[in-house]
Amino acid sequence: MAEESNETVSESILHAVKAKDIPFANDGIDSQTIYVDVIRGAVIVGDVAKINLVEHRADVISGSLKAVIVATIVVPKSQLKNWGDFFHKLARRASGNTPDAK
Repeated sequence: MAEESNETVSESILHAVKAKDIPFANDGIDSQTIYVDVIRGAVIVGDVAKINLVEHRADVISGSLKAVIVATIVVPKSQLKNWGDFFHKLARRASGNTPDAK
């Protein structure tokens, strides 16, 4: 029986690197920093969650504050629990109300 060739199969290469030799993820990346006061609404549409991030800005003409959406984060719905767990743990550490505050 002749062996079949599958041209869609690719070869993998394993490359071991020490953790100290891995550059930081933000080395050489120019990403924006966005100041956010609050999360103003979130919605799940299909398999993604959309989270609106709001900054409060002063309207100098009227003397009032305006809530301006400065960014929307879109993440897979499957990652929401991980994000929630991460921010909950971070908030507990920041407040010092946790035994794992290290």
